[in-house]
Amino acid sequence: MPAPAWGLKLVLGKAATESLLTADADVRPDVLVQNGFTFTHRSAETAVRAAIAEG
Repeated sequence: MPAPAWGLKLVLGKAATESLLTADADVRPDVLVQNGFTFTHRSAETAVRAAIAEG
C-alpha cells in the first residue's frame, strides 16, 4: 500500500522506516530453489493480485 515516506517517519521513526520499509533489498530464494521448492507465483505482485482476486 503506497504511503508517503514522511508520514511513515512521523509515525514509526526515521530508523524503523529506513531500515524496514524504504530500503531496497536484493532478496533471493537460492536455498529454497536449490532444495526443489517451486513457487506458485513468480513475483510478489502476482501473488498479491491472486490473493485479492480470491478474496
